[in-house]
Amino acid sequence: MSNLICTLCGYAGEMNKKARGNGLVEFILWCFFLIPGIVYSIWSRGGAKKNVCPKCGSENMIPTDTPMGQKLMAEQQNNPEIQIAPQVPQKTSRVGLYIMLIILGSVAVSLIISFSTYKIQTEEAEGKLAKTQQAVQPVESKVAQNLPTEPKERIETIVKNIGANYEVSLFGKNPNVKAVSPFEVVINTDAGSCALAKQMNFDVMKALFTDAVAKKNIAKVRFNARRYISTSMGGDDARESTDKTWADSGPTNFFKVLTQMGSGDLKSKTVERQTWGSEMEGCR
Repeated sequence: MSNLICTLCGYAGEMNKKARGNGLVEFILWCFFLIPGIVYSIWSRGGAKKNVCPKCGSENMIPTDTPMGQKLMAEQQNNPEIQIAPQVPQKTSRVGLYIMLIILGSVAVSLIISFSTYKIQTEEAEGKLAKTQQAVQPVESKVAQNLPTEPKERIETIVKNIGANYEVSLFGKNPNVKAVSPFEVVINTDAGSCALAKQMNFDVMKALFTDAVAKKNIAKVRFNARRYISTSMGGDDARESTDKTWADSGPTNFFKVLTQMGSGDLKSKTVERQTWGSEMEGCR
């Protein structure tokens, strides 16, 4: 004899135990948010389960030996749609769990494959970059090779090592006598673009003023990339910069600093302080 009856649908029989939470919500959390999915599963399965009607899911099941239960039992005798039946095992939740595990397994495998592919591609890219870096010889390395010890020749060699299309002239501070240190270095060249002109200017200035011998024997460096830029770097201004300053700088920022210090020959300053930068029509 059944001992419980549902007040909502009239089902008489054993009740079902139902875990807390929502299966769909749990599935979504597992698919897209692993940690929240675990927390939700622990919460839904860890707490007390609810007693529900296996037919309609209602929690309103009462004992049949109560006055209300006996009344409902009497009424259902005349209702052929309501049957007194034992609890039917529910397989839906287990099947749903299996499906969820299969989907989660597929997602996990996909993530592992994606991560492995990404790792392989990253390693290949790093390998190519390392080979490229080994193949490209830095400007500093080229400049440092076989430099003369005599200051004038050393300055000329440093510039020529950067590029063959530089015209280099050295003058003394006194134009009436033979050129002696410290020198005014004048460099003329051609560039194919404004950006290239700024890069060439930066490379020349950096190479000269990071060389321990050259920078001590330079009063100023005048650089002219025809149609694009004209700059000047005073020796004293340059010597106040450190190797780290040059390493952290770049062609665009360097040129910007020069223009902020002036836009033409600064006759009011000593040669060693004549630092400026100016754009020509090719950069405007």
